[in-house]
Amino acid sequence: MLVFSRKKSKPSKKAELKLHIAQESREPVYDLSECELEQLPKGVEAQMKYFNKTILKLHTNLLQSICNTGKPADLAHIIHLDLHSNKFRQFPPEIFSMTLLQVLDLSHNEIKTVPDQICQLRSLHKFNLRDNQIHSLPTKFGDLRSLEDLDLDGNPLSCLPVEMGRLINLKQLSLPSTSLTFPPQDICKAGVLAIILYLRKAGKILDDELELAETKISTGQDYDTSSSAIENQGFCDFGLNRRSDLHRKVEEELNAHAELAKRVAKTRVSSVKKLAQEEHVMQNELLFLQKKRDEKRKELVNSLRGTLDHADNLIKLLQKRQQITVEDIDLPSLDSLPYFTLSDENRQKILESMNDILVASETAMMRHRDIKKNIAMTNSNPDDVNPAIQSVLNSRQANQAKLAAQFAIEEREQMKAFECLQQEHDLRRRQIIGDIRLIEAELCRLTQAEQERKATQAAASTTDFSERRKDLVRLLAELRKQKKLRESELHKRLVEMEEQKARDQSDYWLVQYQRLIDRKPAVLNEESFLSDEIREVLVTAGAENYLPNFEYHRITPDQFSALTDEDLIRIGVSAVGVRKSILEAIVAHGKIQKDWMVEPSAPSKSSVIVEKESDEIKGEIINESSSPEAGTKPSAPPADIVAHFEAECCICQNAQCSIIFLPCGHVCCCVTCSAKVSQCPLCRVIVQQRVQLS
Repeated sequence: MLVFSRKKSKPSKKAELKLHIAQESREPVYDLSECELEQLPKGVEAQMKYFNKTILKLHTNLLQSICNTGKPADLAHIIHLDLHSNKFRQFPPEIFSMTLLQVLDLSHNEIKTVPDQICQLRSLHKFNLRDNQIHSLPTKFGDLRSLEDLDLDGNPLSCLPVEMGRLINLKQLSLPSTSLTFPPQDICKAGVLAIILYLRKAGKILDDELELAETKISTGQDYDTSSSAIENQGFCDFGLNRRSDLHRKVEEELNAHAELAKRVAKTRVSSVKKLAQEEHVMQNELLFLQKKRDEKRKELVNSLRGTLDHADNLIKLLQKRQQITVEDIDLPSLDSLPYFTLSDENRQKILESMNDILVASETAMMRHRDIKKNIAMTNSNPDDVNPAIQSVLNSRQANQAKLAAQFAIEEREQMKAFECLQQEHDLRRRQIIGDIRLIEAELCRLTQAEQERKATQAAASTTDFSERRKDLVRLLAELRKQKKLRESELHKRLVEMEEQKARDQSDYWLVQYQRLIDRKPAVLNEESFLSDEIREVLVTAGAENYLPNFEYHRITPDQFSALTDEDLIRIGVSAVGVRKSILEAIVAHGKIQKDWMVEPSAPSKSSVIVEKESDEIKGEIINESSSPEAGTKPSAPPADIVAHFEAECCICQNAQCSIIFLPCGHVCCCVTCSAKVSQCPLCRVIVQQRVQLS
């Protein structure tokens, strides 16, 4: 059956604590009891002597000996020794050197014999040997004449030595009642005096022996009474004079001590006053420092709260902007240029017009060939001319091939430059880049604020910073995705323009012919295709500059009345306000069909509100970023964004922080150091992605 005992405290710690208490205490007690010691710690004997400890308590341990250093003389001054409840199997020999010992407690051990050297403890008053294995006592036990209390109960004693009859000062005696046969039980029940008398009678101890033993130490040489009286009479006057001198010296010393005590009291009062003044000054300084520290802490808390509020406002504005559908303002596409895909009707008309011109040109070319033929026939040396002409042609062909290759290279470079220019002037892309820079700047602000909070141990919750960083990281990922999508759309549009150019290459000369016709002066324009109604509506809307566009597309009054906003964009009217004015003028015109008003193509109020809200949001962000609370400007370059941020890498302390760790959102490392870490140095979150500041 298993028995689960209580867990005991570590003896070493308890012993160290009691050692410390014994050394610091002014009491004469050295207490190492209940420490489960198997042997005394080193230096205990020397400490007992040094601190003048006269009482040693070592009970309730596992001791089998007292001294370990072999210096029992250091314990000679002990007057009280408590060793009960240990593991002693024999009488400790170190006790015999403790000649001043008055109280000795060896109860609850396993001692079997008491040696004869016990007689050396002549000052022993109390001796406790309860619950041991003692079978007999030595004859020298009777020499303990000062013994007053003796406890032998719990031992297998059968008889007492008759020499114990000399213990005339014994007042308390406890004996085992079961095993003891001498003295008899009736004598033992009669009391201590009856036992002592019985032992004296049994040992034939006489009274004169007891008196001799009592006076043995104090008896000395006796002087003659008469001679002593004569000597005392002779020295009487000398003793009186010496006594008066002694009284005078004592009085002088008492006066000197009183004066010294008076000066000490006065010095003590002045020292107390000085200490009180110094304490008052120190307390005032501490109050001032505490007040100053509280003010700094309050400023820091306000700064952290302002940073969190700024982050909240930015997150709300960006989320609101994501919900608003802002109309993209693109560069003029192929549809807005005068380079269009020709319809079959227009192509037929252009071909008929060009046919007439080609017939006339053919007639002129035939005449030119006849003249050239006549010139060639009149040439006398054709063999000399042909090589020169051939060399010129070859050089021109080579130049033409070189120019064609150079033109192809320049065309590809121009295409790349056009793509970059289109991306730079794309409003939506610029807006996304501005939002990304705002988020990056705010992440820098939050990282800096969090580092300041940790450095000053401010009472701000880390969950506040973590939540805002998570929201900003989510918005940053969404904006980067939108940026890539927008760039892919712009690239796709450029590819479509190139494909459109390739498809329309067959109609290239027809388009060039049409462009020549479009540039024909107005005075030479004998007839205009547009009706007066369309002209009147366009003039009313202030769009007379777009008359060639409507004339080029051969817009009839029926088609004009059914135009939508998308149709106006295809015609080439790129300005939003002009399109709106044209559509309103069409609605106001009396000849427009009323069915078209069911679903107007003009911008609705909601779109106008969205556009206004977008402008207001942009203005608010710029105002907030330019205010003292916000340390960033969205339109500024990255260097200005980092201006307010102590962008020292937390690893190398040299380069600027330029990497955002995802998903935590901290900005605390440079490019070089970020490649060497797999966890964020601030929050120890595993880095899943590294984003470089724009």
